[in-house]
Amino acid sequence: MRRRRIGAAVLLAVVAGTGTALAARQGGDPEAALREIGQWYSEQIRKAREEQRQPDLRVLNEQRAEKVRAALAGIDPAKVEPAKQLALAQLYQTVRMSKEMTAAAERFLATNPEAERRLQAQLLLLSGYAALEDAAGIRRVLAQTRPSTPIAAAAIARMAGGMLAEIVARKDGVEAGLSLLDTAAKLIPSGAPSSDQERLQVESARAALALGRADILEGAERGQEALKVLEDARARIAQGSPAARSLDSRLRQLRLVGQPAPELKADRVHGTFTSLAALRGKVVVLDFTAHW
Repeated sequence: MRRRRIGAAVLLAVVAGTGTALAARQGGDPEAALREIGQWYSEQIRKAREEQRQPDLRVLNEQRAEKVRAALAGIDPAKVEPAKQLALAQLYQTVRMSKEMTAAAERFLATNPEAERRLQAQLLLLSGYAALEDAAGIRRVLAQTRPSTPIAAAAIARMAGGMLAEIVARKDGVEAGLSLLDTAAKLIPSGAPSSDQERLQVESARAALALGRADILEGAERGQEALKVLEDARARIAQGSPAARSLDSRLRQLRLVGQPAPELKADRVHGTFTSLAALRGKVVVLDFTAHW
């Protein structure tokens, strides 16, 4: 155990030293740092594949994070030109420095970049404001987002349904959360998908939006509305689709709420339990366990 600790310390020192030299050579250029660290990471993956071994992604990610931290130590954000702030934001994202990431991404957006890079920055902002639980930031950025493809729109909608709307509902109220989901839904084109991949992505996004809406409504004790949202979404998705399966699972759960518990009999009795029916009228807590 002691040898492992010493080995890890030496490894981190070597990595940090490499990253510091990297930052010094690049004169605090975030684009150069991002490019070189990305190339290093890709090279490690390539070597592992050539040697027919599974790369240890946990170790690689730790090493990459150390390189990024060392590179950031040589960068003054105030001296980075606005056009390079996107690369700086991406470096901050790698080491989960959400506050710094959002600040850099906002500075980049002030340059009025072309559409694709603008969307990159907005996605970073949505992720960063979610980590910071900044509901106002989430609402503002989503309202300004204009994805250029149905697949990009679907990705943003999944983010909204998966975590963004829940944060907004918790911070700003139920109606604000539902309104955010409406905004995200409008990003998805209404026309027929142009490919199977696009169809699957759009179906997944619509399912995520419905699931997010149902969770907010159920949390507000509006269970019947939640059930209708899921049923309506399910009716728009073909049987067998992965999105249909996620909706079906949630529908089964929601339909059980308020219903009598299904009969449960014990084939091997522990204590005095015989069946649920015998406990009717009493508070029952079921603890399901399994042993292998």
